[in-house]
Formats: sequence, structure tokens, C-alpha cells
Amino acid sequence: MILESQVCSLEHSKRLKEFGVKQDSLFYYTAGGVVYRGEMPFWLDSNYSAFTVAELIEILPVDIKVNEIFYSLKIVKEYGWWGVYYNNDIDNTLDTDKTNLADALAEILILLIETDLIKVEEINN
Repeated sequence: MILESQVCSLEHSKRLKEFGVKQDSLFYYTAGGVVYRGEMPFWLDSNYSAFTVAELIEILPVDIKVNEIFYSLKIVKEYGWWGVYYNNDIDNTLDTDKTNLADALAEILILLIETDLIKVEEINN
């Protein structure tokens, strides 16, 4: 399995950096592709954290509260990977559908930030 399939895409990495998500990952995108943190030239500003599934799971909240209703994170593999915040009693969900689990989780994180359901300051601590 290639390393790029185990981390979120460069597109998602760039978006998360634009939001101000702390760039603290085991892997980074550089001009040469994905590299291990120890191999990355830290003086380059163009590097983006290539978040792994484990790192994204640590960042994402287990539950979110919307209009006094709690939704729980659920990860499903069905015709691709789904990252879903769901409530058993309500049909509304916040979800993604990707072939790469890291991309599904990164997209959920992006949606949570874009919709102000979580603040970057909360996840950077």
C-alpha cells in the first residue's frame, strides 16, 4: 500500500492548513510528495500536514451538539468510506463518501469547521 493512500489528500491538507489547523502530523506533503516528519525540511512554508486516519480520529470530536441535539461520529465502509455524524432519532446527518478513509475523515473535519460546529482553537489544543 502506498503512503498517499494512508493519508488525506493534498487538497484536504491545504484546506485544513488554510483554516489554521495545527500542522503537527507524522507525515507532510512537500514538493517531492509525502515524507516522514524527520525527513521534512522545516524551513519550507509550503509543507502541509498529511494527516493519517489515526491523527484525524484523535482530532474529530466523538459527539457534536446541534440545536440541543447530540450527534455521534460513526465510520462506515459501504461502497467506499463514510464518515457520519448521526442521531438515531433524526434523519439529518453530516456525512461524506470517499474511497480513502483519511479523506472521508478530513472532509468531515472540514465540514465541521465550515459550518462552525467546531472551532479550530478547540482542536488545536
